[in-house]
Amino acid sequence: MLSRTEIEAFFQRVGDECEPGSVIYLLGGTALGYLGSSRPTMDLDYVGSDIAMNAFQGLLSQIAQEMQLEIEAVPIDEFIPIPEGATERAIFIETYENLSVYVVDPYTIALSKIDRGCDTDI
Repeated sequence: MLSRTEIEAFFQRVGDECEPGSVIYLLGGTALGYLGSSRPTMDLDYVGSDIAMNAFQGLLSQIAQEMQLEIEAVPIDEFIPIPEGATERAIFIETYENLSVYVVDPYTIALSKIDRGCDTDI
């Protein structure tokens, strides 16, 4: 299980090492935790390509590996249609030096949970 302390330490380290203006959008259990869910999470899911990693994603993976955290890039737009206005509805969490952390639009999260169809998600 990932604790809030571990997640925040990860974001702080990424924020110290990433390019200014970097942004990460969370989804999955980590996002729901920031929105008030008490359900524990095993990994940190973020919006990104799971095939063609960019330099920022490489940094995320490197730091996660060094900190022994599980992270996963989720190309959410390949699974569900992204609702209109999703970017504007993303919820700002905090800035860690050069990194701004957001939770993906709640409608997008809800659609992804319905699409997945797990009993715990429904």
